[in-house]
Amino acid sequence: LGIGLAALTAGLSLGNELDWGSPWVAGLLAAALIAAIAFVRQERRCDAPLLDRRLFRDRLFAWATVSLVLSFLAAFTVAFLLPFYFEQLRGDSPARTGVLLTPFPLVIAVVAPISGRLADRSGTRGLAFAGMTLLCLGLVCLARLDQHTGLWGVIWPQLIAALGQGLFQSPNNSAIMGAAPDDRKGVAAGMLATGRTMGQAISVAIAGAVFGTLGAAAAGRALLERPHDPALSATFVHGYRAALLVCAAIAAVAIVTSLLRGRERR
Repeated sequence: LGIGLAALTAGLSLGNELDWGSPWVAGLLAAALIAAIAFVRQERRCDAPLLDRRLFRDRLFAWATVSLVLSFLAAFTVAFLLPFYFEQLRGDSPARTGVLLTPFPLVIAVVAPISGRLADRSGTRGLAFAGMTLLCLGLVCLARLDQHTGLWGVIWPQLIAALGQGLFQSPNNSAIMGAAPDDRKGVAAGMLATGRTMGQAISVAIAGAVFGTLGAAAAGRALLERPHDPALSATFVHGYRAALLVCAAIAAVAIVTSLLRGRERR
């Protein structure tokens, strides 16, 4: 699994630098596919598999786990792309950038415990659906930012996206753990952590691939020397928006998977 994930993220990261038709990129992506197949075959023969396929026979567990991975694929791009937006396009200092990034984790930290308590009363399906809908909307709003956006304009889209991720996270984790049998909860917790890590890693790789392939990464570096250059700013904004809209599309898929789960067993 580790080899496959490393090969996949390396292939996506190097695609825009070495060209997507490069033998190195093709080899890395092929290695990721081979490693994934080998991992699945090994898991089938293992007495204590890392990913217990028996758990996925439960509809609630299966779709909640898929939604978990998709949510981190969509949400983690905010922490990855916004520092480039603030420092390279807007010319903000690292200290100011850190302050402007604070709303996202702060809102999640406040909302997640509240949503967990709400899930105990009303179930997880509606909260997961609402959370992914808000996350998708927040990512679309973040994609509309440019070099002229004001202070409040860069904060409120983060609040919407963070509210969505906060509403989704605790109820979805509860659904995953609640669907696992008592003797498999340790395995389920491990799978939850693995899905979260995979989602974060692949999110950076996908967003970076789109951002770099469209020339935004090179434009951002050039903007540090030639700030406010209209052509460079336009290239940066184009790549930035495309990367966020791709992640918004992933969040839209997560909206659907959140609805596909079965009802919780009371």
